Amino acid sequence: MTPDDAFEIVALRTSVFSLEQRIDEEGLDARDRDESTLHVWIRDDAGVASSLRVLENDEPRPGDADARRLIGRVVTRADRRGRLRALQDEHFEAGIPHIGMRRAPTA
Repeated sequence: MTPDDAFEIVALRTSVFSLEQRIDEEGLDARDRDESTLHVWIRDDAGVASSLRVLENDEPRPGDADARRLIGRVVTRADRRGRLRALQDEHFEAGIPHIGMRRAPTA
C-alpha cells in the first residue's frame, strides 16, 4: 500500500462514514495497523472506488458469531454502489441499512 492508497482509503471512509452517514465513531482504529489485518481496495479512473479490511482473530470474540476471520469497514463510493446484492436480509447498524454476508468455512 502506498501513501496515496492509504490517504485515498481514509478519505473515502471519512467521506462516506463521517460526512454522508454521520457515524460518530472513529473511522480508524488499532485493528487497521495490526500486522494480521489485510487491506483490500479497488481503483478506477477516479481513484479508490471501494475498500475493506479482513481481520484475523486468534480466538473468537463476543459478537463475531465464532468467526476468526471477519470482513469489515467495507466502503464504496456513491457512484459505484448498488451493482451487487448479498444473500442475507437487510439489517440496520448505526442507523444505516446493511446487508450481511457469510461464507461457510472450507476444510
